[in-house]
Order: sequence, then structure tokens, then C-alpha cells
Amino acid sequence: MLKVRMLERNNERDRWKFDHWDEYIASIQRSHCTWCGIPRLEYDNSEPLPTAHELCELLELKRYF
Repeated sequence: MLKVRMLERNNERDRWKFDHWDEYIASIQRSHCTWCGIPRLEYDNSEPLPTAHELCELLELKRYF
């Protein structure tokens, strides 16, 4: 799924990742968050980005604009 999304976005900054795919995936798998007690939000970014209004609704934020 990750590789498909990266291919679809066709971003030049991903070139190294494709050229060194095994190394890149290994580096991701080694990474882990060391923060404790912090709420975590997971977001599926396979769809277009939400507008500011949609994002506020998604995060249930009060609107200040």
C-alpha cells in the first residue's frame, strides 16, 4: 500500500526510497515513538487532503475562523 501511494504521488523526493527500497523499509520498521501518554491520531492520506473546515470537523475542533 505504501509503495503504491508513493508511486501515485510521483514525488521526486521519493526517488532514493525507491532506489533503496529494502533499506528504506528497514529504517521505517526500526523507528518507534518513545513518547508516553501522548494521544495518537492516525490518518489515511490516500485521499486528497481535507479542507481546513473538514479537518476541524474531523478533529472536533472549535472553529476560530
